[in-house]
Amino acid sequence: MANKRTQSRDRIIGARLRAIRKERAKLSVEAAAKVAQWAPARLSRTKNGQRQVTTEEVATLLTAYRIPVAEREEVLAQLGTGAGWWERELPGAPFEVGALASYETNAIELVNVSIYAVPGLLQIYETAKAILAAAGSPPEDIETRWMARLRRQQILGTVDYTAYIGEAALHTPFGGHDALRAQLEHLAGARDRGIGVRIVPENQTRCSCWTRCCGCGSRTRHRSSALR
Repeated sequence: MANKRTQSRDRIIGARLRAIRKERAKLSVEAAAKVAQWAPARLSRTKNGQRQVTTEEVATLLTAYRIPVAEREEVLAQLGTGAGWWERELPGAPFEVGALASYETNAIELVNVSIYAVPGLLQIYETAKAILAAAGSPPEDIETRWMARLRRQQILGTVDYTAYIGEAALHTPFGGHDALRAQLEHLAGARDRGIGVRIVPENQTRCSCWTRCCGCGSRTRHRSSALR
């Protein structure tokens, strides 16, 4: 049975191959399966990260999708060496963080909706440490999880990012009042760093229509090429 690390890797590979199939090859699952001479169910499980994928299988699909040789070699080298930090295990960090970082790296647009706390991509150290502790993270793992979050923040400035933050998050002193002041200063300078921040008034976050329309979490739109 595959372990969680392997499952995370397969989700990452599946997401990349799905983006290439849809945005580069312009093929449906059925059409791609026919070209690759695979059963549609096998390809479907692959794109959803539900089966272990070998390097040879990745090469077969990239060839079927008519990806140029140089690009094929690039993605195969990345998969073989773990070029992205998220493809290497970080002790103490959840395996799902790697898949999330991969999706963010392959995105051309990211939208965060967070009503009660500043999104992780915009948190400073003191805020993140307090939130991680409040969420029950083991004390010995907090520094590692912060480092993973800090590495994820490197995507900012390279992707179209907008955060919708509930007004309540600006009044919740995670880490104390000095930390809150520093966090607000960090948010205030976001526009100068090319980051979109929208504050949602508290009376609007109480409205059920906001929850139905926006929910809480994130949305991504992927690059035209998952190899970039």
